[in-house]
Amino acid sequence: MDALAAYLEPLLARLLLTTWQAGILIGLILLLQKVLGGWLGVRGRHCLWLLVLLRLATPWTFPSPVSLYNVLPPAPLRGYQAGAAAAPAQANPAAPTPVLPGSEIFVPLVEASAARRGSWPRLPPPAIILISLLWLAGAGFLAGGILASHLRLRRLVRRGQPVTDRWILDLLQECQRLLGVRAGLRVLATDEVGSPALTGLLRPCLLLPHGIRAGTDRAEFRHIFLHELAHFKHRDILIGHIASLLHVVHWFNPLVALGWRRMRADRELACDGLALSVLAPGEAVAYGRTIIHQIERWLTARPRWRLAALSGDKATIRERITMIARFERRRYRRSGRVLVLAGCLAGVGLTEGFTTAPTWDTYARRKFHTTHEDQHANITRVSIRHTQTDRFLVARGDRVACDAREPGAAGLWEVRFEDGVGDDRERIVYFYSVTARRYLTWNPAGNDVAVNGRTPDEHARWALWHMGGGGDRIVPYPFAHCYLRVLKEGLVKAPYGTDPGMFWDLSQVWRVKTSGPAESKPKWCWQRVPGPD
Repeated sequence: MDALAAYLEPLLARLLLTTWQAGILIGLILLLQKVLGGWLGVRGRHCLWLLVLLRLATPWTFPSPVSLYNVLPPAPLRGYQAGAAAAPAQANPAAPTPVLPGSEIFVPLVEASAARRGSWPRLPPPAIILISLLWLAGAGFLAGGILASHLRLRRLVRRGQPVTDRWILDLLQECQRLLGVRAGLRVLATDEVGSPALTGLLRPCLLLPHGIRAGTDRAEFRHIFLHELAHFKHRDILIGHIASLLHVVHWFNPLVALGWRRMRADRELACDGLALSVLAPGEAVAYGRTIIHQIERWLTARPRWRLAALSGDKATIRERITMIARFERRRYRRSGRVLVLAGCLAGVGLTEGFTTAPTWDTYARRKFHTTHEDQHANITRVSIRHTQTDRFLVARGDRVACDAREPGAAGLWEVRFEDGVGDDRERIVYFYSVTARRYLTWNPAGNDVAVNGRTPDEHARWALWHMGGGGDRIVPYPFAHCYLRVLKEGLVKAPYGTDPGMFWDLSQVWRVKTSGPAESKPKWCWQRVPGPD
């Protein structure tokens, strides 16, 4: 289970990262459409949605200092590897001397795969697998519905009767020449659609209801063909297939569904604009009547297919008719302003945040509600690693464990030294958990260890024995032969025993130093400072 979860975790994190970034981009596009209104034009409104397709289809992008996601809060602490440096401090002349005898300087390593903002809190393996199964179930259900509709549509096309009316085929070719469409289109008659519709990715064909030829004149057919050929010219069939595939992947994001619905409405407006751009100015009213006539036909029929059709839902009818009535040919042309806006939106929306995920060292430098507030100066922030298991001591609530491969937020401790007590070999310390905001305590009755001390009293007092190159022993003070040990399953206790058997490595992050006496208010040093206070 752990191996499967380790494989699924980065995929799930990337999926979540991509989907919320796309959601932000969708919200920004909707806001721009609301604010800028007609300034964008129907062509520009539709083109902006292609940026969302690119955002969802390219989950791995490059970081940029102007990315929209730079202004968002940083990712939670994640994406680092914790460990002590292989070489001691003196091997590097530029490295500072550690405060704790025998301790090594902590060197954080940022994983390349998590170096960007796509870092998420780590979930337990069962939760990762459960979430993955839920996503797979939803994606499978939606994909199954789309596939079933596609198969039924293929049967519908095979049952369609080819239209052989010469004047209809000649009119279609005339409209193709008008729009510059050279591909050959099949025209099929069927009772399965309520309005004319374009379908087929590899072999496109135009579906016409059987009864449309009886009640439609040549001018209306011309308007219908121009609209459907506009779908073909805009590659709406291909874009629709890509959008459906991305919707399957991001089925759980309601903003994606909202964006696709708005994109379909803007697609119809863009096709209306292309058709009107090649018609005579006086034909706009007649084109609007054709739209209304076909929409009435579509609303009274039972639609079975969501196709690139000359139709629309009730919410977009008023918008389409208003656009047709106010259409201006010059505003449909390519606009340099829209291209600049689309380029700027691509620069901020199709890039990653430039800020890297925080390393543990960066996290350890933050300002916390910590023990320095009692004006005690001799404090060092550390991670505590068990040398035999290479796991870190972490606080989870009031429980303490040693089962973490990385220190994380729960593995940040402040070691406070007792003034005037102990010597170079035995130093009296208090371990304060920054996350739990409690001291590490020991209960002599059951040898239990907990993180529940509110003050540095006698229950939170520990002795740190330096054992040379082997590490340090942590002993409840003043109880001899009671050593902090790691039992099975990462359980930590301090039982009695003559053989310590286990050692701990306290890797310094940075420390407190004051410019005056210990009674003065100390300051956190932003660099590692050698030597004691």
